[in-house]
Amino acid sequence: MPRILIDIPLCDFKKYSQIIALNSIKEFDYELNKITLFISCHTEDPNYYTDLMNWYKDNFKLFEQVIINFWNVSIWSVRKGLRDYNYESLCDSRNQARLHAIKQDIDYVFSVSSDIIFPKDTLKRLIAVNKPLVGGLVASANQDGGQGLPIAFQLINCCANVLHGTYQPIIKNADIFTSSCLLISREVFNKVAWRANALPNDEPGYYPEEAYYVLDTKKLGLGNVNVLMDLCCKHILYDGRILEVRRI
Repeated sequence: MPRILIDIPLCDFKKYSQIIALNSIKEFDYELNKITLFISCHTEDPNYYTDLMNWYKDNFKLFEQVIINFWNVSIWSVRKGLRDYNYESLCDSRNQARLHAIKQDIDYVFSVSSDIIFPKDTLKRLIAVNKPLVGGLVASANQDGGQGLPIAFQLINCCANVLHGTYQPIIKNADIFTSSCLLISREVFNKVAWRANALPNDEPGYYPEEAYYVLDTKKLGLGNVNVLMDLCCKHILYDGRILEVRRI
């Protein structure tokens, strides 16, 4: 069974969801002793760690390895008066996870977010596609009429058919994709690092680090994201609601 590193950045703003997300990972139908959890904590709040460390003490023996890195900087910043990611800090932590995977000869890096609930068979299904980049759908928390729609609906060229249900099991032309559920093979993460350059025209709907990761992979001739369209992940909201992927 392939060895996997799960790259999960945490931040104080998403404290409401982190234990739920970690428990979802713990429930994977996969040999947990083949999984390294690489947890990056982005916070300036010294009280933030309590729940996480209690979870670690109860569960770390299940996994091959659990690594927790503490970054004394919030992953959130303020841009144009709105809460937004600190992209540089996020990319720094994802690149640390990537380098650890290279050093430890890991087979796959699974890039996730800390407010997602995954189906138990997520890893087995993504690996079975046997492509360099494979993703599942994540319900969007967008408040502008798109809540619950798959985040990929803004990113996949043939999204109209996806949303109306006339979709193939795997879509193979995603030029940009979410890093909330993205399986990255060794042939990709050995060559492609995360970067946080600004997107042209401040494009909404996705974050620069995930946009450039997929585009840089494509430039190297390693292909686009293969999207497993019937693998649907839930999104935990700050008010406790859990969004499921919906279609229109």
